[in-house]
Amino acid sequence: MFKRTFTVILCMIALVLPLFSARQPLFVAFADRYYVSYVNGSTQPQSVGKSEFLFLSALKGESVFVEKNSFSLQEFLQYFNAKIVLEEQIEEGISYYAYSPKIKYRACVNEKTVNLHVFIAEDYVALGAPIIFGSF
Repeated sequence: MFKRTFTVILCMIALVLPLFSARQPLFVAFADRYYVSYVNGSTQPQSVGKSEFLFLSALKGESVFVEKNSFSLQEFLQYFNAKIVLEEQIEEGISYYAYSPKIKYRACVNEKTVNLHVFIAEDYVALGAPIIFGSF
């Protein structure tokens, strides 16, 4: 009886463990704190840590803020194998909208499909997928 129970528990752990280890925030290489937006919920993103991220579902987007002096747009695009499809200059900074085949999120901006959004301000960078929700 003990062997059978032990075997069942080990099998359950073996099945569930990859789910938790595989689910990581998109921007895990860029920040430790993430902002997430839900499909059915508030339009204001909620702040979560990496451990909390594992248990989230029904996400419609993710975003982070990083220091400008430690950010390289080219390295970021290369990391996601992304191409810029649209640029938009505003008074506070510049927005780059890009598309990566590696990312499941999608949005339409000016009739173009995008799934990465980079906003470079004077002293910080905001990253979002598919776009930055809330304010930046």
